[in-house]
Amino acid sequence: MTKKSKAKEKPKKKSKKSRKKIKINKYFVVFREAFKSKILPWLSFFLVTFLLLLIIFAFGIYLLGWNNHFVQKINQIIPFPVVFIDRDNTVSFNQYNKRIETIRNYHDLQAIIWDIDHYDLAKEEGLNYFEIAKKDTLEKMIEDEVTLMLLDDYELELNQKEIKAELDKIFKINEGKEKSLEKLQRVYNLNLNQFEKFVVRPKTAQNKLENHLIETGEIKNQKQYPKWFASKLQAYKIIIPYSKYYWDKDRSRLYFTDKNLSAYESQIKSSAPKKD
Repeated sequence: MTKKSKAKEKPKKKSKKSRKKIKINKYFVVFREAFKSKILPWLSFFLVTFLLLLIIFAFGIYLLGWNNHFVQKINQIIPFPVVFIDRDNTVSFNQYNKRIETIRNYHDLQAIIWDIDHYDLAKEEGLNYFEIAKKDTLEKMIEDEVTLMLLDDYELELNQKEIKAELDKIFKINEGKEKSLEKLQRVYNLNLNQFEKFVVRPKTAQNKLENHLIETGEIKNQKQYPKWFASKLQAYKIIIPYSKYYWDKDRSRLYFTDKNLSAYESQIKSSAPKKD
């Protein structure tokens, strides 16, 4: 082929697929440049701001004891843990606050009915007594969580039939379902789902674990269960980052970091009537 004929040859047209690919690449380059120059700085700003707010809230909750209405709303969105149990399991502040609301409702009602100072949250004695109730509630939540973990260890499962049977027992003792639910709402401000989750499910789990231990011979009777459970509880690594409490590994219970509250708790316990 001569040089003249080569010059006359027309350039080959690019295929539709090739043109589409070039167009996509062009849009990609434009988007990448726009992302780097406009979107990325704002994204970085929001991410850094969010992390700073997270650190501030964590500092306020764990070290300064923040727990007002606004902080409780934040806890509903971000599950800050109040307790770590063997790293994999936690009790969140949101769960804890829901339980505390039931205790608060109970105290308010008792203060109105009986006019007792240690239930009156407007008085120092009432606030101190309420702090003890809050600590005991958290301790019970830890025990409930560990009970469910032990069920898993023994490869035991709870089913809805067992939970319903426990509910029916409670309803029978309290003159039926309707009166039981009315009492729960009035005294504790609890609905049926909350009562099942907070009370019936942990109780059913404990009963199932107790019965299994008796059947397999690990314990002889229900009276031996608390001692057995205390020994198991000590084996778990329990971390409480909340500054109000600390966990004594040897005694397997919660203590106040506030010495005045510890002294008040001891005084309450020493003045309580002894069981026969």
